[in-house]
This record gives sequence, structure tokens and C-alpha cells, in this order.
Amino acid sequence: MADGITANYSFTQPEVGASQDTWGNKLNANWASVDNELDGLQTQITAIVDTDFSESNGILITGTLVDGLSVSVDVATAANLRAGVANKIVDAESVYNAAAFVTLTDAASITPNFNAGRNFVVTLGGNRTLDNPTNQKAGQSGVIVVKQDATGGRTLVYGSDWKFPLGAQLISSGANDINMIGYIVLESGVILASQSVSFQ
Repeated sequence: MADGITANYSFTQPEVGASQDTWGNKLNANWASVDNELDGLQTQITAIVDTDFSESNGILITGTLVDGLSVSVDVATAANLRAGVANKIVDAESVYNAAAFVTLTDAASITPNFNAGRNFVVTLGGNRTLDNPTNQKAGQSGVIVVKQDATGGRTLVYGSDWKFPLGAQLISSGANDINMIGYIVLESGVILASQSVSFQ
């Protein structure tokens, strides 16, 4: 029987009973091959262990596997979510907080910033215009709660981007009446809206 060859690394398997004078050379060659394979493997392991990590998509990994690995996560704030900031990790709390009502400043012209919130509330202190929002993003939806003050009788008209099924309707004008406007941005410049009856 001739010498054999191993399947994976092609080490020589000396023929039993017929290679007495050459076993040493063959085994030495085998050990040299094993040494080379292990050295190559160690080089790869060392390269992996010594790799420095860098920030990517909201996750920061620093250090090496040998020197101590540190992992930190950049969790999105409510403001980040509202503004659609990239490379942030989202958790349940930030999603919940992002839905909180944002108070709009009462003025003759009220201009929501859609980067600042999804749901808004405002108390009218006079006749007002709900102007076209800034930072409109297709698909954004929410509600705007419009309250009459203790005097009541305040009117509200709308900027040209607001589109109602039958045209904008008058809001309820009683003192402390509460109205709700639901909206979704179809595309920048087109906001589909519906207006509720008064909540008492």
C-alpha cells in the first residue's frame, strides 16, 4: 500500500510497515505544514481581535476584543424622531414621547413646524389663520387641537395647502370649545384634512 494523503490539508500518511526509513522526513514535513496553517490562522485571529471599531448608524463600538470593547447606542430623542434625523436607534419611549402634543404659539398667523411635532394644540386669543406648515413630509399625519379661549367667538381660516373634503368649515366658537383637525400630508403643499365638531 502506498503512502496516503489527508483529505483537507494533504498531509502525508506514511504507509504502515513499508516507510520505516522515511517516516521521520514525512512527519517533519507534516508538522511544518501544520505550523504554517496554525500561523496563518493566528494571523487572522490577531487581525480580528485587534480591529478598531467605529461609529455606524447610531451604534458606537470602540476598543478591541483584547483591550476591552465598549458599545454605546445613540438613542433617538422625541425631537430626533419628529425631525426624521438619520442614524439614530429608536426605542419605545422615544416613539411614545414623539407623539406628545406640541403647543403652537398663538398669533395672527399660526405656522406649525412639522419637524417639531406630529400632534399640536393651540388656544386662540383672536381671529387667526392656520398657515401652511413648514417642513412638510409626505405621509406625516396627526391632529391639531384648536381651543377657544374663555371669551370665545374666535375664527380660524386656513393657508392654501390645507384641503378639506367640502371646503374648510367654521370652527365651534363657544367659550372654551375644543375643535380637532386631523391631517395627513399627501405631498409637500397638499395636506388632506378633516375637521371635527366641537368637543364640550
